[in-house]
Amino acid sequence: MRGLIFIALLLPALARAEVKAWLDRDAIALGETVTLNIQLDRQRASQPDLSVLDADFDRLGSSSSTQLSFVNGKRTAATLFAVALSPKREGSLIIPALLIDGDTTPVLQLTVKPSPVRVGPGGDVFIETEVDTTKPYVQQQIRYTVRLFFGVTVLDGQLSEPEPEHVRVLRLGNDKTWQAERDGRRYSVVERTFALVPERSGNVEIDAPVFAGRGLDRQGGSSMFGGGIRLSARGEPVTLDVRPSPPGAAQPWLPAEQVTMSWLEDPRSMSWSVGEPVTLGIRLQALGLGADQLPEIELPRPDSATLYPDQDSSRDSTDSGKLAAERTRRFAIVPQKAGRLIIHAPTVTWWDVAADVARTATLPDLEIDVRPAAPSTSPQPVTEPPSGETGSSEPESSDESSRSIDTRPGWWKAAFFMALAGWVATLAWALRRTRAAVLPVHRAEPEPTLQSWSAMRSQADLTSWARALRESAGTGRSEPLAELAVRLDDAGHAELLRRLERHLYAAPDDQPEALLDALRRAFPAPPPWRHPDTTRTADTALPPLYG
Repeated sequence: MRGLIFIALLLPALARAEVKAWLDRDAIALGETVTLNIQLDRQRASQPDLSVLDADFDRLGSSSSTQLSFVNGKRTAATLFAVALSPKREGSLIIPALLIDGDTTPVLQLTVKPSPVRVGPGGDVFIETEVDTTKPYVQQQIRYTVRLFFGVTVLDGQLSEPEPEHVRVLRLGNDKTWQAERDGRRYSVVERTFALVPERSGNVEIDAPVFAGRGLDRQGGSSMFGGGIRLSARGEPVTLDVRPSPPGAAQPWLPAEQVTMSWLEDPRSMSWSVGEPVTLGIRLQALGLGADQLPEIELPRPDSATLYPDQDSSRDSTDSGKLAAERTRRFAIVPQKAGRLIIHAPTVTWWDVAADVARTATLPDLEIDVRPAAPSTSPQPVTEPPSGETGSSEPESSDESSRSIDTRPGWWKAAFFMALAGWVATLAWALRRTRAAVLPVHRAEPEPTLQSWSAMRSQADLTSWARALRESAGTGRSEPLAELAVRLDDAGHAELLRRLERHLYAAPDDQPEALLDALRRAFPAPPPWRHPDTTRTADTALPPLYG
């Protein structure tokens, strides 16, 4: 019985898995990494509690794996935990026993020596910084460059970015990499460039850039992490003496390396005619400024022409590692009379930071010969004259009446009143016939067919709509749409025409697609135009002679 009890007590101990723990190296240098390996002879195991290591080590990562094998037909399993550790100090460090599912690992000891990693030229890793000027003007762009040199294989790391106060920081492009040689040693180089724009004058401190990471252990190692060394480097801080803008400098203040102005298209290659809108585009470009620093482009209003400015657009870019900006704007110009038209170009004053002088960017004035408006192909309104017989009989009656007066006195009063009554009746009849005849004759062109109108409606071009509406009304191409609007009985349709005119020649509509849809819904066919003289004719026409 005692033997059975002894065997029962021994079975849990025999079933307990064997736990092993070891370091891939017993001695390392500060800044390097070491791997702690823990193995249990079973397939499933809980994660060990590693928090007791945090006092002396940084845990850089961990992993686990399970291995199954058959030896002499017997199945065995093993679970392996691996933890990468980076010591925080030099000396003899103790890795205490760790508890895993009731089992404990053996205590381990690690010797940490001083770090052999050198910084600066000739070392394993170092940083260089560079600025193109230390005495910039306020709002002037400074190119700040950071170069990281490393002579070992870098596994991972992070390079800090500048965060000075009262300075706008912009990253310029992507990192550049190349190979370089310093003090006879070959290095890999990573270059990162920033644009710094100080927002106020005075001293500005740019903290030293810092790199922290891990490199490949040059001594090798047998752990699954391959060992590793901690890498760190620190560059030099930079102090900027930011100057205010010079006294009397033009506003807005534009400190730049270069500012240019150009036409988007050649204005002299365009066709200029009275009443025909021409679109001019101007481009303003700057090197060393952001798009938000460029002023809005303004074009002076020319004499004898109407000017409709469009909204401007802007964008930022990089040019040769420097910040570049561009702003463009278009203007619709409608000449009002033929002859010489002079358009004065805008002028922008900027400060050349290289030469330290004020300069201007402008364009030569334009002198354009405006042609007269093209003659209308529409026939002029025709008013049919009164009947030829009526017109020719009246003078003859007068002549005979005169002769009768001479030979037959006493009848002259009766003849005079009879002639007057006939003349009034003839005039009233002619006016009534003329009023009825003017309306159908006045239309300059036949209305567009439903087929051609339907084809026009399918276009997503508001300019085509304006042209088609003018043609259907029988007017010239320069007729203001607002004047055509008064010839529509529908107030909503009239407002659509005024809205279309504002979009084309004044302020572009915020929703041009909605305007296009509204026109399509309102005008499935050419609109019924009211004659421009209808109101005046109705007011001034003589009342019927006979009721």
